[in-house]
Amino acid sequence: DIHVGERKIAGLLAEASSTSRGVDWVVLGIGINLVPPPGVPESASVTSLQEVGCSTDRLAVAAAVLGRLTVCYHALDRPQDIVERWSALSLPWWGRAVEVRSEGPRIEGVARGVDPRGALLLELADGSLTAIVSGEARELRLR
Repeated sequence: DIHVGERKIAGLLAEASSTSRGVDWVVLGIGINLVPPPGVPESASVTSLQEVGCSTDRLAVAAAVLGRLTVCYHALDRPQDIVERWSALSLPWWGRAVEVRSEGPRIEGVARGVDPRGALLLELADGSLTAIVSGEARELRLR
């Protein structure tokens, strides 16, 4: 998810196929809130490009996104640069409790960063580290 402050403005979903030789293909889905979603109260945890004063012209937004994707695509031969940039821009979860849901059972632990491949490093209750390469992670908050 992509946030402005505490409010979600966009989301990315990637699906990939890989073998021991590496990644065969990736399908990337991108959703961006151009205008406030209908029926969602202003107090909700979502926002839109319109609400933050950015262009809502679909073609302009699509061109900007595709331009940045092109830059990222050409950076794939330098994966460490991508991991470092992603780490710098991601939510400040490092050291916080998170839950990861994947195909297997739900896993809880403390987020410790990402490895050079971009896998989430999760410290489990027994102190061991595990690398999570796919799934949906969310911060666990005290209730």
